Amino acid sequence: MWSSIYSTEWTNLVAMIPLFLCSVIIIAIILERAVNFRPSALYSEDLSKSVLSKIESGNWTEALTEVENKDDLQSILYKQGLEDRFKKNVMPEVAFLDHGLSKLDILAKWVTSLIFIAKIAPLIGLLGTVLGMIESFSVISSSAESGGVKPEEVAVGIGTALITTASGLMVSIPALVAASILKSMGEKVYFQFEDSFRMITIACGGLRRSEKD
Repeated sequence: MWSSIYSTEWTNLVAMIPLFLCSVIIIAIILERAVNFRPSALYSEDLSKSVLSKIESGNWTEALTEVENKDDLQSILYKQGLEDRFKKNVMPEVAFLDHGLSKLDILAKWVTSLIFIAKIAPLIGLLGTVLGMIESFSVISSSAESGGVKPEEVAVGIGTALITTASGLMVSIPALVAASILKSMGEKVYFQFEDSFRMITIACGGLRRSEKD
């Protein structure tokens, strides 16, 4: 009996160690995103309105000055868009909608990793279960040859092997939930930036027409 349990637990380590590493990665991603991915820290409605107001008034240099020395994502994107538009004479649609939105891939950072872990964790758990059951039945087969097969040995061996399947699901479910939440938050911030860039693009277009007149 004890040899069956020992063998099954040893094979479980083949799955449990990767699952433990996956859980550590999930926790690290969640903590990193909790610090750096707060919507309030990524997008400020007040800053958007202030920059838009200055552009509509034709004070694009003041708009650029307002965001020039800031290192948050929103200010960096506004700064790059304004510099492209007014210093490099790039069309506003390109400066903001194309260049700006293309840099928002950072909002989806780590989501793919979480989805991958959510998919692979149950398979790792299942692998551990299969290996554990193979080892368990191998020991039981050896016991049968000596005429000493006991039902409790089968139950304990299979039960121990199934632990990895449960562990895989326990890792997969939080990863999937975290990925879903981060994806939803990223889409929300993306649409906020998109609306802001469209308003700025319209304002830049109006400013350009007034300059021609």
